[in-house]
Amino acid sequence: MFGSVTALLASTDGLTILFGIIAIILAIVIFISLEFIDLSPVKIPNYWWLTLVFGVILVVLAFFSTAGFATWKPYLGGVLLIIAGLMEIFAEKKDILPSKLVALIGAGFAIYECIMIFAIFAFSTPATIINPIIGIIVAVILIILVLDKIDIKIPYNWWVLLTIAFVIFTWVSPLYAGIAGTVIMIAFILLILGY
Repeated sequence: MFGSVTALLASTDGLTILFGIIAIILAIVIFISLEFIDLSPVKIPNYWWLTLVFGVILVVLAFFSTAGFATWKPYLGGVLLIIAGLMEIFAEKKDILPSKLVALIGAGFAIYECIMIFAIFAFSTPATIINPIIGIIVAVILIILVLDKIDIKIPYNWWVLLTIAFVIFTWVSPLYAGIAGTVIMIAFILLILGY
């Protein structure tokens, strides 16, 4: 809802307005399917594949509708829906903890955001040079922790995840899309809850 309302307020073209309207409709459908609101005559099933499809639709629409915006992209809602769909798939297989899956996706977005900061700002200020370098280092450390293939003597626990989330959230995400820090914070919450 936040991304769609923000897109509508910042709209400069018809495609962005279309994204805002479709995102609001999908958000309402998701709220109804999760039964946050009891609308007895209206029942929409909550399937993992439907959540995944809605997420992909929102990410694709956000990409094409806000192509003119250099640093702000309303990807977060779509990304969170994709993560929710993937978590339901992996929850059945029990191959990976949900917090590790979300942390891995957050680390991937952190690297993406860092690369985009380099590409867009072209090393114009010290913050656009130092912050993405630190972000890439921290994201790689998080990937190593999640995959657990190399012992780097750093545990995968709540305070390490919170520290990494804080670094990405405050140093990297404000310079570009703002997704990675939020996703890693969600991984922290899942870890605290035992997932």
